[in-house]
Amino acid sequence: MNIKLEPHRSFGKAIVKVGRQGRLTYNYYMLVDVCERLYELPTEDAVEWVDYNICNLAPMGFDISFAVSARSIGHKITATGCLKKAARKRSIPAARKIPKKS
Repeated sequence: MNIKLEPHRSFGKAIVKVGRQGRLTYNYYMLVDVCERLYELPTEDAVEWVDYNICNLAPMGFDISFAVSARSIGHKITATGCLKKAARKRSIPAARKIPKKS
């Protein structure tokens, strides 16, 4: 049995592979992005929603890829800016050591 996530117009964007017998493979990170847009959720809530509502169904008729591809990275940057925000956090200078008073 093969399962296609609905609404397909939205979740179809997260399909990265169609197997020989029609079994679909969805990209996890793109599923999160679709849920952020579709249900207007913050990233943390979208991750929880995907984990609970979609990942539990996967053994019944579709696969989930956790591979980070150029397509999923590009999709995240243009859609949510999450990676840009993470990059900005890394550019914060490290804390300086304060010398001990003698």
